[in-house]
Amino acid sequence: MSRRCFMVYPLPSVADESFLNVIFDGGVCRSVFAGFGPRRFALVELRDDARAEAVTSALGPTPSPHVNTHTSAS
Repeated sequence: MSRRCFMVYPLPSVADESFLNVIFDGGVCRSVFAGFGPRRFALVELRDDARAEAVTSALGPTPSPHVNTHTSAS
């Protein structure tokens, strides 16, 4: 998967590509929607790397999938 691709979840039932263009400031190259109701989501490819980097920065660092971040109560 490209670094320009993002999953947007959850989405309102009325959301379409114009909704995604509002969220991503007109930078959507293409998108696909799937699911129904509260499980509706979209896969979005952005037009350029600069916009994708800005989105990634705004989201912050992602934890490694191999690190246990859960703590147990003592």
